[in-house]
Amino acid sequence: MSGLGINSFKGFAPDKAKQFVPCSHDGYVIGDVILFYLAENQFNMVGRAPTLNWVLYNAEISGRRVTCTYDERTAARPDPQNRRHYRYQLQGPNALEGHRVGNRSCGAGAQILQYVLDGDRRPQSARTEARHGRQPGFELMDPGRRRRDSRGPGGGRQGSWPHAGGRSLLLLQYPGVGLDTLAPAAVYTGEKMKPYREWLTVNHYEAKASIGGSFVSDKVEDYYLTPWELGYGFFVKFDHDFIGRAALEKMAAGPHRKKVTLASTMCP
Repeated sequence: MSGLGINSFKGFAPDKAKQFVPCSHDGYVIGDVILFYLAENQFNMVGRAPTLNWVLYNAEISGRRVTCTYDERTAARPDPQNRRHYRYQLQGPNALEGHRVGNRSCGAGAQILQYVLDGDRRPQSARTEARHGRQPGFELMDPGRRRRDSRGPGGGRQGSWPHAGGRSLLLLQYPGVGLDTLAPAAVYTGEKMKPYREWLTVNHYEAKASIGGSFVSDKVEDYYLTPWELGYGFFVKFDHDFIGRAALEKMAAGPHRKKVTLASTMCP
């Protein structure tokens, strides 16, 4: 994974998590996910399909002894109750008091705001405040077989967590809108990316994705973004070899476009 990500892996150890950002050979972002270091030689990547598919492909062609499993998202699978893992996000103005909910449902310490779980072990605490946009919040993650036990007190009765659905998270993205709402994965062009495109099938996410927004161009490359344009420039570390490094070294000096948020004011 260090050969794919623009991030430095110095100090990365079990029971830690980080954002993982891979780029194409030309230095444009393919996607980003959260990478959990569960145990020695055991990782869990949580996020959208473009990054996961890219990692699966490179694992397959690497010749290394590595095993990958893909836990498709609930909305896209015929057996949603058979997920390998579940992940709940509790978010809102009172979310930081939700550790009491976490205590009763997971038996964890009172000040734990984000949980990183490994197999059958009890939650391993990471005292980091997860802030998805304007509102504070935290996450619960566990093997799928314990899903119903960790849904919060009441098991769906009055007093349990209200279920807003995964798409509700997008309403709180300010100003750090994720890559998926801004640009397609930078995989559709480039001779060096051709073997990957040939590996993909019509059933993969990349074959079904569409482009949104008001910008219109006949060249898909015009929709690609660099790490700096996404606000990910501080992730770029040239302390290791990775795909896209040479291109990013040329881009590093800039100039770089800057992602901004437009705000409107209602007049009386």
